[in-house]
Parts: sequence; structure tokens; C-alpha cells
Amino acid sequence: MWLARQRAQRLVEDSAAIELEFDNVRAWRPVLSIMNRLRDQAAEALTALADVDPEKPAVIRALQAKVHLFNDFVVTAKEIYDAGIEAGDHLDAEATEELRDLIDDPEQRAERASTKDQPHDDD
Repeated sequence: MWLARQRAQRLVEDSAAIELEFDNVRAWRPVLSIMNRLRDQAAEALTALADVDPEKPAVIRALQAKVHLFNDFVVTAKEIYDAGIEAGDHLDAEATEELRDLIDDPEQRAERASTKDQPHDDD
């Protein structure tokens, strides 16, 4: 029971964080709308699970599927968002390197290139 509560708490926290990020980016608003609809359906399913007849496993599974769908959506959206941030950081590093190459003189570029190819102590 404790593990389920922890997972639910993490899901709520992740959902809130994603909602905040997506609301600030116009292009993500349709995704936010989908997430909100899935969240509402999951909340309704959780409420219905409290009263469902235990002799109706198909109904129970259908309600559980709605909760799992929301969970899967949040996990996937967070992975995609995090991957985008990581890719952006990588591109920023590459753009910085390209800009430095344009500004530096040829000797500094050659020196940086030679040190880049050498193994480091932390490798």
C-alpha cells in the first residue's frame, strides 16, 4: 500500500510539473489538454474503483486501465520533455563550440582540438 501511495504521489508531482512547463509553451498546450482530460478520467476511475462490484473483474480492469493510461502518458511526456531539454543543452554546447571556433584564431583552435582528443584522468 505504501508503494502505491508513493507512486501516486510521484505521478501527481510529475503531472503538476509537466502542466506548469507545458502551460508556458504555446506549442505544448494541446498536449496539456490531453493530459488534463486523461487526469480527469483517471480520477473518475479511481472514485469508481471504490464502489465497483468485486465480482466484475472486467469493469475493474477497465477502470484500472484508465489510471494506467494517465500514468503512462505522464511518464512518456516527462521522458520526451527531459530528452528535449537534454538535446537542447547538447545543441547549445555545440553552438558555443562553433561560435568559439569562429572567434578564436587558428592556433587556439588547433590547441583545443589536440587537447580534446587526449584522454582525461577521469575517463
